[in-house]
Amino acid sequence: MFDPEPIPADHAILRMENVIVSPHNASASVQAARKLRETVAHTVARAIRGEPLQNIVNGVAPKASLQPISHA
Repeated sequence: MFDPEPIPADHAILRMENVIVSPHNASASVQAARKLRETVAHTVARAIRGEPLQNIVNGVAPKASLQPISHA
């Protein structure tokens, strides 16, 4: 969390290569929890497939793609 929130677009932390800023969940409804789980699952699946990630806040995406786990 940041103060103020939302964090200003020109905040120095958004330019740091070793920091990933992600949204937080401020709701506790069943629908919000379901949407959060779905969003996380889709994001992880995209990362595993090496696809571009959505919702990149500061324009920095992970440099190394994740490799699928081999079940051989």
